[in-house]
Amino acid sequence: MPPSISVTEVFRAAGLQVCGPVPWLGTVNEKKPGVYVIAIVSSSGDDICSFHPVGLPQNVASRWVSSQAVIYIGRAAQLTRRLKQFYRHKHGARGPHRGGQDVKLLNCPLWVYWSPASNYAEAEEKMLEEFKKRTGQYPFGNKVRSAHLKVSHGFGFLPLPSSVSAVDALSNCGLPAPGGICQPRAAQTAPTSMRLSDARSGSLHHLDSWWLPARTSLRRGRPRLPMTSRNRDSSPHSGQGWTRPLPGPER
Repeated sequence: MPPSISVTEVFRAAGLQVCGPVPWLGTVNEKKPGVYVIAIVSSSGDDICSFHPVGLPQNVASRWVSSQAVIYIGRAAQLTRRLKQFYRHKHGARGPHRGGQDVKLLNCPLWVYWSPASNYAEAEEKMLEEFKKRTGQYPFGNKVRSAHLKVSHGFGFLPLPSSVSAVDALSNCGLPAPGGICQPRAAQTAPTSMRLSDARSGSLHHLDSWWLPARTSLRRGRPRLPMTSRNRDSSPHSGQGWTRPLPGPER
């Protein structure tokens, strides 16, 4: 049997106190940003569960983490709203809560735990990494460690680790390297909303932020801000069609 980890220990990894639980579909009265955990135990101190799912598609069943109470870890800019989106999400649909949707295939009671956290992206990362450290993989419902950036045409702001060049980043996204890449801005001068979600890997502590001629839209996140005089004037290249970045997406 692999090592196990309880709900309490998962939250403790981010220095947070556990709130709840409420049963699946129960209301979470918390309008602050934070993190949440879906578990198959009603006590946050339980770290072992004997439930084993049956009838799952093979590609889904292969991700099942045996004996673990925690099956999904997520984050939200507003916990009440985000969990309501999760409750009403239809498996296979693109929204409103595609992340973690495989937990809806389980035929067992589910319980929701949560904790307010202003730096919810960093808290989620710590919780996920602690779970993987203890069990060897991410929770059943977490297909990826954290949300990815999806780059398309347009203009925007893309944070990069200092060890990665802007040209390489564009190449990895299938985009040609433009001739007019601007100079990097130090991480301490970048907008706080981006720094919340920049260091998604624990090893990336020193980031440079490059302004690139490519719009960044966030997978399963919010649409970018419309171009207005307010956000145009606040960009370092006012009048050139640059927009401000958005906070990291919820999960």
